[in-house]
Amino acid sequence: MKDPNQFSPDPPYLWPDTRALGGHVAYASQPPFRELACQATAVLGVVPDIADAGTEVLQQIVGSRSLTACRLVVVVSTACPTREKHLRALMALEQACKMVQRNVAFRVWPVPSLVRADARVQARPATCLCLYGPDGAPAHLAIGSVNDFGADGWHPYSLNLVFAPAPTLLNSWRQWFDWVWCQASPLTDTAVRIPHLVPAPGEIEAATAWNDYESLCRHLDSPDAAGMTAKVTVDPKTGEVTAVTAGGKPVQAPTDAAGIKRMDPLFARLASVLSKGALVTVDETTRVKPTSISISARLFDQLATRKVGRVTQRQSYTLDILDEDVAKEIEKCRTVAPLLELLGLQLGKGQLWVPAATMPLLEKELGKMNGKAKALLDKEVGKDVAAFCKKREGQIAVDLGDIYRELTGRHPIPEAKLHEVRELIESRLKAIMAGRITPQVCSTPIGVPAQTGSGNLSQWGTLLSLLEDAMTKLREPFADRYFDRNFTGKSFGRVEYLKAMNVFGESWVEDGGGTKLRETAQAEVAEIRDIMASDEDAQAKCRELVELMDLGPHAPQDDADERQGVFSFP
Repeated sequence: MKDPNQFSPDPPYLWPDTRALGGHVAYASQPPFRELACQATAVLGVVPDIADAGTEVLQQIVGSRSLTACRLVVVVSTACPTREKHLRALMALEQACKMVQRNVAFRVWPVPSLVRADARVQARPATCLCLYGPDGAPAHLAIGSVNDFGADGWHPYSLNLVFAPAPTLLNSWRQWFDWVWCQASPLTDTAVRIPHLVPAPGEIEAATAWNDYESLCRHLDSPDAAGMTAKVTVDPKTGEVTAVTAGGKPVQAPTDAAGIKRMDPLFARLASVLSKGALVTVDETTRVKPTSISISARLFDQLATRKVGRVTQRQSYTLDILDEDVAKEIEKCRTVAPLLELLGLQLGKGQLWVPAATMPLLEKELGKMNGKAKALLDKEVGKDVAAFCKKREGQIAVDLGDIYRELTGRHPIPEAKLHEVRELIESRLKAIMAGRITPQVCSTPIGVPAQTGSGNLSQWGTLLSLLEDAMTKLREPFADRYFDRNFTGKSFGRVEYLKAMNVFGESWVEDGGGTKLRETAQAEVAEIRDIMASDEDAQAKCRELVELMDLGPHAPQDDADERQGVFSFP
């Protein structure tokens, strides 16, 4: 069971979260993106002020089995926490990796300290890392003000972001990093000898003046205390911030004053899931034509279309190239709709959304289906299409001749017509043998929509469709005793399916669904249907479904009053 006070956010997120600032939760790791970095296949970026904690984090990341490449520029400045021992540790780590042929390299970039008139300016960049995931997983940018690989202590004014950038932004970042890397210096015995400097203490009068200034700005006994924020409260569930002045008056949030609408907590919870998947459609350009060919009625000296008044008659004929049983199996491999329906969730009519966790399952099955179809074709047709057609042309000529005699009363069918059909068959078979049998799919990532008050735009309807389908598909394997037939011949089973489809993080799925009884699942599926059939609007239905989802497998199913206002936040 996870510690409810241990916080492990999923991208995209900002840290430190207001709930962490308020002391309600603590991050499970420091930096919060540590686990994400340890799962990355490539880590690149700029790291200012690396010291003891950051060196330890970096050593863990480099030691990860998943890592295939690492390129980091360490930024140093006058009197920064980075010492010669830290740079030497990185140089030793780089050399050790080279000895075992690991693709790891570091560089150093000293930034100047500039004095402009009566002020000192230091152009030190933020921590900026790019964490590339395994194949099929998105890359993430971890950018923020906390130094030392994000392991330094953070403050209320620290601001850090972890998110999956758009491909165009990621490419721009790549170009920027290429430029930075080229400007930095390789770690050599000379480059690691950073001067051991400490900040100058300055004059006592200057330090006193600054301390007095801080006190005036922060302490409640200052002359401006009446308008100063005295108490800040953070909602432990939503992270929303409220405050009162020293006089006890509520403080209007600056975003409220600016007219920025707060996102409904439930909307935020549901909509955030959309960024963890993509809309999927079949790429029809990769789908080969079927193993049967259409023959025009003209071939049999018939009219393709005949119209009498309001009545239209159409004639068409189909010729099966392959044996029926083989053709049926290949046709199954051409049809991917059942697989997409199994692994996808409906956002609306004609909109199928596939979670990122199921994409590896989908890709593996598509490859398996295409391989099976190719093997069937190779066995049936062989490598020589012309020879196969020659072997079948006798029977095809007999069948065509019978239809021709039945329709026209003439016999035999003219050779020119047979030749036309033979060319159609050979052309179709060559195209099928050369192409993919199972079509590819196109995936289009979608972001989290902004909540709007427009009466013309529907947003809750999309989230309702996603939530209803996600909850139903997790419960169907338990409610329907025959559901496991869907996994017959698949490369994944029930456990893998449940884990990949658990997009809303229902806790009972973590043990493979062992706590979910068939009767409970059937009752919940029925309740989901009742909620969807009600006359409530989409937003109200979403709230009822989430209340049902958050009850857990052992909660009572017949007391709706106990579900009021209950929903958790991942």
